[in-house]
This record gives sequence, C-alpha cells and structure tokens, in this order.
Amino acid sequence: CLKREMKEELGIILRDIRYFGIYLDTYRECYSINTLNIIYQAKIARGKINPMDDICEAKWFPMNQIPWPKLGFKWMKPAFNDWIKLNPSL
Repeated sequence: CLKREMKEELGIILRDIRYFGIYLDTYRECYSINTLNIIYQAKIARGKINPMDDICEAKWFPMNQIPWPKLGFKWMKPAFNDWIKLNPSL
C-alpha cells in the first residue's frame, strides 16, 4: 500500500522500506476521530517528489531546520524526534 500511495500521491518509487513506528493522534475537522499513524522509513528509488491531487505541497528540510510550529499534525513531532534520535548522523 505504501509503494502504491507514494507513487500515486508524490510520483516516486520507493525502496528499502522499513517499519518505523505507530503514533496515535486525534483528527479534528467537523468531528473528532482517533487516528493510528503507521510510519515507515524508505529511500527514493526513482522519481522526484511532485505533489498530486491530495497534497498541496511537499518540501525537504534538513534535520536542524524542521519547521516544528508548522507541522500539520500533533503526532509528527514525536515521530520526527524519535527518528532524529535513531539517526543523529544524517
């Protein structure tokens, strides 16, 4: 599913996919619903990120320049923090 979604939504082909973790959150739009966010780490095998119909924008940031206040969902901060702890030399 991840490979298909990344191809459809970002125009990229992935390789070296590894499960990273699960992060819970609550999505609040017109109502409140709990979310289960399954995170993977992968490398891009082919393509350049090109946001498709469900995504308005995608950007790369160096680890020391992550725009913490602008992250779209609450689960993203602990996920990024965990990833940085496990990959400090990247």
